[in-house]
Amino acid sequence: MAEKTDRRIRRTKALLSRGLIQLMEKKDIRDISVKELAELADINRGTFYLHYNDIYDLLAQVEDEMFVEFNETAMEAYYNQYFTG
Repeated sequence: MAEKTDRRIRRTKALLSRGLIQLMEKKDIRDISVKELAELADINRGTFYLHYNDIYDLLAQVEDEMFVEFNETAMEAYYNQYFTG
């Protein structure tokens, strides 16, 4: 059975993901610093590094999560279309 992620960790990761998306709306990924993101998310830089190696690691994990969610939604829609009434 998979371990449930602590609520504080989920909240921190959500704040960082949202913050990254907000900053990417304004500037290129290479111009975003961990310090800037941590300040926007109102977390300590050390907390960021507990979960991610750098901004690119966070971006890769956000992309992976979005891909998994997209796949699950697409598979559910496919199943509902072809295998349910």
